[in-house]
Parts: sequence; C-alpha cells; structure tokens
Amino acid sequence: LDLEWCPSGNAAAAAGGEGELGRMGLLAAACADGAIRVWALPRVADLAGLAASAGAVALWFRLTPARLLRASAAAGLPLCLGWRPEPPYRVLAAGRANGVVQLWDLGGGGGGRTRAISSP
Repeated sequence: LDLEWCPSGNAAAAAGGEGELGRMGLLAAACADGAIRVWALPRVADLAGLAASAGAVALWFRLTPARLLRASAAAGLPLCLGWRPEPPYRVLAAGRANGVVQLWDLGGGGGGRTRAISSP
C-alpha cells in the first residue's frame, strides 16, 4: 500500500564478519495484511563484491524483514508511512484506514527492541 525509504542516519558498514553486508538504509512497507515490514537494505558495493566472489554476473537475494510491526485488527490497514525527518531517524509513523496515526520507535538499543509509541 505504501513504501517509505530512510537512508539518513541508518547506513552502516559491515562489521567485518564473513558474508556480512553493510546497510545503505531502511525500507518500510505498509502491507495489505495490516503489518508494516521494515527491511535493512544492503549496500550495492557489498552486493557487487559478493557476486564477484561467487563468480556470478548477477546476484539474486531474498531479505527477511528486520522488523515486523503489527497493530490490533481494529486499527485497520496501514495506508501511508513516514520516517521522522530529523535525527535519530528511528521513528516511523503509519496512517491507518480508521484515521489513527500510529508511531513506532525502532530504537535499536542492543536488543533490537521496537515499541509502539501510540497505538489504538
């Protein structure tokens, strides 16, 4: 239903482990099942390096979402998304079909916790 890209403040170099990819940013998707999925997209240079080391001309990959955000069924479908436009760029707003605006803090903090700041 909607996609929202957030490159600011979310890029990260690979930690150095074998097969690790750096991150160029986050992509959030408002999905028809009512969930919001957030993917950490790898850097193109890292993907090109991975393809070259595998001797491939093209590389196909499948990412699993870094976060899966769900609300109650009463919240309705997420129709639009928006990232907070100032540091630390970790708050995601979702406009729901019932008129509710839901805020999610994707806060990082070691354990990768996510919390709903506002939810119906």
